[in-house]
Amino acid sequence: MAERKKKDDTGRDTEETEKYLTLVAEKDDNINTLAEQTGFKIDDLKQLNLGELNEGSILTGLGELFNFDVISKALNYKENQCAGKNNCFNSSIEIAEGNEISKNGINMAFRTFFSASVTDQYLLQNFESTANPQSGNLVRFSSGDTNNDGQVNSQDIPKGEVGGALHYATFLLKNNHGIQVFSKNGIGASRYEMNYVDKPFETLDNKSIQSSYGSPVPLTGTNSAFYKRKK
Repeated sequence: MAERKKKDDTGRDTEETEKYLTLVAEKDDNINTLAEQTGFKIDDLKQLNLGELNEGSILTGLGELFNFDVISKALNYKENQCAGKNNCFNSSIEIAEGNEISKNGINMAFRTFFSASVTDQYLLQNFESTANPQSGNLVRFSSGDTNNDGQVNSQDIPKGEVGGALHYATFLLKNNHGIQVFSKNGIGASRYEMNYVDKPFETLDNKSIQSSYGSPVPLTGTNSAFYKRKK
């Protein structure tokens, strides 16, 4: 993630800054490591004509494979644009289905918050688990504490069962730093963020996936906590 000058309607730079999603190549990175990290096939990446990739190369999108614009928009939403219109469940579904994240009811695929049970059921019907996720696929999380009382007991929905999810996120990539995701980290007016899954104190935006969300957990009957849209 980076920041740049926000442009006005004429295309000129303003004094305001905005966040945007980028991929920055590190030492020894090339198109092969890009394929490994994002899950896309090398041949598909080559068709994007990304040019030579080496340390310091910056990508602001992956063409038709994965559009960064939707996430870049969400990273700049103000609190009133985040409140009451979306949550982690349906925003992750929307991205995985190629829809734009809701903004004050505009271009919104789902008109209300999705609950955990509705989302899990939707996932079973319309998605399939994958052991090789690609950027834009989604990740399901649970700790098993669905009652949010600090403990897991018989009153909670089992974390692999429908309704047992506590968080959904969009898979971005996996590299030597860990698994990186994008999601709405909380409810209400909470902002959209990018985080590491397995390094809770080393994050992209100085925040972490909440420990109460647990870890990636697949739905019972599926083999992976990562899901892609059924063809």
